[in-house]
Amino acid sequence: MRFVYKAKRGLKETLEGVIETQNKEEAINTLVEKGLFPIKIEEVKIEFPPSKLIRRKRIKRRDIFFFIQKLATLCKAKVDLLTSLKILHNQVESRNLQKIILEIYDLTRGGKTFSESLKKFPHIFSPLIVNIIKSGEETGHLDIALEHINKFLSREDSLRSKILVALAYPIFLIIVGIVSIIILMSFVIPKLGVMFEESGKDLPFITKVVLGVSSFFETWGIWILILFCIFFLILWNKKEVFEKIKNFLKLNTPLIKKIAKNQELINFSYSLSLLFKSGVPPLKSLEIASSTVDDPQTKRELKKVYLDVSLGKTLSKSMEAVTTLPDFFIKMISLGEESGSLGEVLEEVAEAYTQEIEKNIGIITSLLEPLLILILGIILGGIVFSIFLPIFQITQMVH
Repeated sequence: MRFVYKAKRGLKETLEGVIETQNKEEAINTLVEKGLFPIKIEEVKIEFPPSKLIRRKRIKRRDIFFFIQKLATLCKAKVDLLTSLKILHNQVESRNLQKIILEIYDLTRGGKTFSESLKKFPHIFSPLIVNIIKSGEETGHLDIALEHINKFLSREDSLRSKILVALAYPIFLIIVGIVSIIILMSFVIPKLGVMFEESGKDLPFITKVVLGVSSFFETWGIWILILFCIFFLILWNKKEVFEKIKNFLKLNTPLIKKIAKNQELINFSYSLSLLFKSGVPPLKSLEIASSTVDDPQTKRELKKVYLDVSLGKTLSKSMEAVTTLPDFFIKMISLGEESGSLGEVLEEVAEAYTQEIEKNIGIITSLLEPLLILILGIILGGIVFSIFLPIFQITQMVH
């Protein structure tokens, strides 16, 4: 059992703290043995573990980023941790995150360290975040640890935003194109089809095909749309399906494959840099940073690296056997070890790969936009041509 106590030492000094004993009487005896006079002793009641609903509920990345950012600011301003958590509980917009902050507050107030409290929510706070905070607690520099995490999340959010901005226009083109085709095929073409039937003329093959597709859309279009929405919602609840699609694109699309590989290198190198700088032991740092890698082969090879390092090998020598890591990456690690500034070198490596990703995104968008315009132009042009072709034929017959 855990008890919060208030006790006197001498006439002037009053102490407060937490003590863990079998019962209240034992808590009193323990305090007396330490030369303290108990004034108040209350049992701490902690409501955990949190409900499965809270555990499984997803929290937006932006909300987690806001929480860490504001907590770092408050700690830097020398506001104590429990007060900071109270303030943030009232500031965050997400109701679910509010509940989680409240549980973290209760656990921390009850005697758990902040890192132990965060560990109860692995779906929100990764091992990387937990271990950096743990290191900050051990060194007495929690504010610096939070600042490191804030910087990491900020970089991650910035890169994600750049990717979304780059893809926004191509996605807009696709949506506009699909909507235009549906409107043409469902509302415009059927009316023209009636006019062609009344003329009694034999229509070109391409016109018959377009009218047939249009007739199908007119009859079944709304049902296809409803079924598609239902199917999409079912898939949305099965995240593993989207993960398989994403992994397929990563493995089979050259430029996307390269971007995904560079993204993993950024996550691995920057995580390792952050952990080293935060004072997390090298082996533990390597284990945590390896969890940011998705590629199965790289994961297997990094496990071998972990074993080699645990036996006394240097990190750069152990990584020479990793076939999925580029030579540049391994050579930079070797330089970092030789200069004694591995953390700084790894951060520079992450920056270099970030710039390469931005360049690759620029290439993709510069190729994708004209390609989409060409494809949509061919489709819409084909539909328009199929309609105007019989009109031209009728006009020529009249003349």
